[in-house]
Amino acid sequence: MAFAAPPDRFDASAWPAADKLFRGDPCWVGGDGAYSVELGKGRILWMFGDSLIDPTGSHSRKVAGVKMIGNSIAIQTGSDPSTANIRFYWRTAPDRTPAAFFADSGADRFWPGGGIRIQGSLLIFLMRVKTIPDGLGFEVSGWDAVLIRNPDAAPPDWKMEWLDTPRNKLHVIVGSAGVLRDGGFVYAFGSKEPGSVCAYLVRWPESEARDGKLVHGQWWDGRGWSDKEPEANNSAAPVLRGAGSEFTVHRDPKTGKLVMIHSEGFGPADIVLREADQPNGPWSAPERLYRPPEFHIPRIMIYQGKAHPGLAGGDLVLTYSTNSLDLKNLFADAEIYYPRFVRLFNRTTGSRH
Repeated sequence: MAFAAPPDRFDASAWPAADKLFRGDPCWVGGDGAYSVELGKGRILWMFGDSLIDPTGSHSRKVAGVKMIGNSIAIQTGSDPSTANIRFYWRTAPDRTPAAFFADSGADRFWPGGGIRIQGSLLIFLMRVKTIPDGLGFEVSGWDAVLIRNPDAAPPDWKMEWLDTPRNKLHVIVGSAGVLRDGGFVYAFGSKEPGSVCAYLVRWPESEARDGKLVHGQWWDGRGWSDKEPEANNSAAPVLRGAGSEFTVHRDPKTGKLVMIHSEGFGPADIVLREADQPNGPWSAPERLYRPPEFHIPRIMIYQGKAHPGLAGGDLVLTYSTNSLDLKNLFADAEIYYPRFVRLFNRTTGSRH
């Protein structure tokens, strides 16, 4: 993929002081995903995919009993991640071992997708994941969603309602990527699985999304919004090709533009930006913002570039995830598998993106 003009609009730099936010818990010793949702009153929800838990509290991936669970969450208090407090949450299984916060469903586990607070409700999209014996060892097979009607409570006290989430014959994982509220609608981006890098778009009136009524979404079909559930060979059209399965979208309050942040590449990857006026695009070509220092590490995986407009400390705060194509490195190398922070400053306008 060719990049847009040289990245002279922005200064981007690693932020080690913020990286410490995810490294201070004695039991939570790694995870990826790292979607954030503003909850209000200085609280930020973080949602992670596969997470490593050390129940001994020795802050190690190498001790007996370390377990990888399908997901975990955290609540950050304070908007600056370099000075904020954070508390992690997961559940405990009947055998007293760590368990996913969003509980497994049979052999399937859930990775968090995007989420949004709508007045008194918190809507979270989830990817349903199966373990398979080949490839990267997993397959995203569907989507689910939960509605939390008391998000101001502590997470163990949340009242979670699992919603009716219709499947589609295109196998689009609705909400695996950015979720935003814009112009009276809630929009959810999602990718076609398996093996697609095309982004599709679904929307609901804000009042319906707030109440968890997701059955009758409207799909972008390339010309307008369709009430028909997409079939394998018709209607829904991608709004973008090449963004991957996870990214964020938010509207910049100063420029009025929608800003998409995602990682570009498989294995070594850059963090890039695209812009549009409307959620359905057209989206600009990718503009490279940042090449992570891990880029040249053999067998590295850099992925899940995302923006967090609710955080302070830069014109925009980004994160990305790292892992290795050699599974043994996940447990041996404590420098990977923690989300990394990047601070972005706009040289030209000082606007918040």
